[in-house]
Amino acid sequence: MLIDRQGHVTHTFVGEPSRIYLPDLGRVRVSQSHLRGLRHIHTVLPRGAAAPGLQREDLADLTKLRLDCVATLAVDAQGQLGAVEYAGWEAPSSREAGAKATV
Repeated sequence: MLIDRQGHVTHTFVGEPSRIYLPDLGRVRVSQSHLRGLRHIHTVLPRGAAAPGLQREDLADLTKLRLDCVATLAVDAQGQLGAVEYAGWEAPSSREAGAKATV
């Protein structure tokens, strides 16, 4: 799901066990100095030996779509909540030019 800064769910969507297809967020270009104002939160199902949690695609969505943050909620085969992982942006220091992603 995508949640805005006011805590409202703006989009819900269903993916496949190994892939999520985010909805079209519009063609409005988001500048390098501004974020989109959306947080992406999704569950991660058991996938054999694959580690649950944030994957490379999640981090790519964070940076390319300029999301405020991405978070994963691992769920085991019985539906119980496991690990929660998230990544977001670190505010620039006075010596840096822009924000950088942090896990």
